[in-house]
Amino acid sequence: MVNELAINEGLRLTTHIGESVDEGMFVRWGAGVFAERWSERGIPVEPPGCSPLAFIDSLGLLRPNTLLVHGIDLENEDFETLRAKRPALVHCPKSNAKLAHGIAPLTEIRETAITVGLGTDSVASNNVVDMFEEMRAAIFQQRGRTKRFDALDAQTVFRMATLGGAECLGLADHLGSLDAGKRADFVVVDLNDPAVQPVYDPISTMVYSASRRNIRATFIGGREIKAESTELVQECAAAAERLREG
Repeated sequence: MVNELAINEGLRLTTHIGESVDEGMFVRWGAGVFAERWSERGIPVEPPGCSPLAFIDSLGLLRPNTLLVHGIDLENEDFETLRAKRPALVHCPKSNAKLAHGIAPLTEIRETAITVGLGTDSVASNNVVDMFEEMRAAIFQQRGRTKRFDALDAQTVFRMATLGGAECLGLADHLGSLDAGKRADFVVVDLNDPAVQPVYDPISTMVYSASRRNIRATFIGGREIKAESTELVQECAAAAERLREG
């Protein structure tokens, strides 16, 4: 029903897929912890016997308006599926590593020429939601996995974190880069911090050395936005209280 609604309304569809070994065991063989939980609840386990990506493809879920998250557990045939169906994918390197799910084959995914963005997953699986850290983690993981210095570079991962994300959401005409007619959402990063010296290239410096602590201003729609941390904490505490009461 969700897929039909998305198609009929022209909406984008998002799903987490190929994230863990347990997920793959469940979909391929009806085994592992997910199968055990289903059995405990008396739910029949009838595995489709294929990769998680192939399974959602068989359900008609893969198309250019589909956004996939993770994509760690992929088989050789899955890359051809990506190339043919053209979904977008969000890479979440720190979350993948923290949960011990593995390293996504990002180099091979990018070779399919699909749209790729960079994400954090959520605070449930990533303590520090910091895109600078995600950019670094993405580069280091891919270079370590492939043993190739050219597996991923600063310029590529910076684009994934900015315009790539906007493309994944279908918002590239409005966000993701500083072009005439767009919303002018951006941050000002101070590279004078001794910890980020020397600065030979601004993008490389931001990717390899900067952090959210180097952000000096945030603009949304061309207007500077200031948020006091105390006010944010109070707002979050009030929301948490309402959830407990509800």
